[in-house]
Amino acid sequence: MQTFISRGYILSIGQGKISSTIVMMILAFVLSLCSEADAFIARTFVGQFTIGSIVGFLILGPMIDIKNTLMLSSSFKMKFVIRLMTIISLVCFIMAMLVNIIEI
Repeated sequence: MQTFISRGYILSIGQGKISSTIVMMILAFVLSLCSEADAFIARTFVGQFTIGSIVGFLILGPMIDIKNTLMLSSSFKMKFVIRLMTIISLVCFIMAMLVNIIEI
């Protein structure tokens, strides 16, 4: 990712508390990595994104990603899957924003 997108653009997105959290959570969903690989990817973004966005990436990635969504949608009704994904995403976003506010 850092090869295709300019470092200045990544830094401009990564410094906003809300924008960086949303971008990292979307990245966690799209990458569909295991929790061990998530930690290595998150470590590369530590200097460029807020700590809260890194936490959001690490929390959301193992719970919801593309492959989990496909498995859930094949077993459950789509209304339930959307509701579950929304609740998990909101809780992860709130936790990440709390970390950004506290600035650990």
